[in-house]
Amino acid sequence: KDQWDTSGLLLRLEQGRNRLRRDEFALPFLDSILFVEAYYEGALAEPFVPPTEAPPCPHPSGTNILLAPSDIGFSHASMSFFFSDRTKNVASTLLQLIRGKLTLDELPTVPVYWCHGRWFTLANRRLAVLRLYQQWQKKKCREDIQVRVRVASEEEARAWGWDRKFTTGIWCGRSAVLRHTGEIIGLTAEVTNFNF
Repeated sequence: KDQWDTSGLLLRLEQGRNRLRRDEFALPFLDSILFVEAYYEGALAEPFVPPTEAPPCPHPSGTNILLAPSDIGFSHASMSFFFSDRTKNVASTLLQLIRGKLTLDELPTVPVYWCHGRWFTLANRRLAVLRLYQQWQKKKCREDIQVRVRVASEEEARAWGWDRKFTTGIWCGRSAVLRHTGEIIGLTAEVTNFNF
């Protein structure tokens, strides 16, 4: 199998994305179109392929369980930087966690849905904050975190709009883009370009 020469590819992707920005908005799908595997070089051995026969959900719906944020996939390829009330955003909530003004237990429980043999969130911005906090903890050589999540039923996922909102595409939940900033939140700090 031939290896792609990715030297300089990330820089070219970043330059291309910056040229396509308009005001405060970026084209969130650009990176998923252009060789997204380059972002995972060394961090992801094989691309995720949904199994033809996925195992059943390991927990009954309504159950609260603990998961690492990196074990939960994004259900969207991109998301707003702002929470729905527009008074909080991903960065301000992360900063509250880092400064100790907010604890993980004070965050609303994240609903997760079992699909293709993996967990996906029904709360993408909350997952973004939790993944960034997990990455910050690891940078500080602190213990990895697990968060309380609630297993959503198929009915709950459909009521949320799963059929039209599950837009992760080729990223398969590994990464998502913040639309207002163009920053990528990945599984690890190495594939995340969020400005801490």
